[in-house]
Amino acid sequence: MAKIIVIIFILGITELATLLWLGSYAGWLLALGEILVTLLLGLGIIRWVGVFSFTGTPRLPPIDGFLIVAPIDALVLLVAGVLLMLPGLVTDCLGFLLVFLPTRRLLLRMALWYLGRKLFPSVFSQSDEFESPNPEGDIEVSSDEIIDVEFYRIL
Repeated sequence: MAKIIVIIFILGITELATLLWLGSYAGWLLALGEILVTLLLGLGIIRWVGVFSFTGTPRLPPIDGFLIVAPIDALVLLVAGVLLMLPGLVTDCLGFLLVFLPTRRLLLRMALWYLGRKLFPSVFSQSDEFESPNPEGDIEVSSDEIIDVEFYRIL
């Protein structure tokens, strides 16, 4: 608990210092405008995530077959919106990194890999390399049996 308090204190000092630097370098009006614009962006992202989360429309295809990606993606976007709402340049940069799809996908892949190693240690190797369980994406067939399937996509 003490570590979290120290981290929050250091983050607050860093945010205050960066806002004072921006205010003295570019003007207080620009610093205030940055705070207001990112506040509105954060609120918009939180509202957008809430609307799409409740309608159930997926925004991202599954990563390596994991269906848990959509709820985690919504949670990451929610955190990004909260970070954008906080005044300061450091949290805004972190929030923008979480908003953009490539960095969000990378974060989701790393989180799924970490959770997979913690929940299923026998499946994942003990190496520290970050790899997909099946890098080629090929499906291994163990028999010559053919299964005919029909499916319908419901959106």
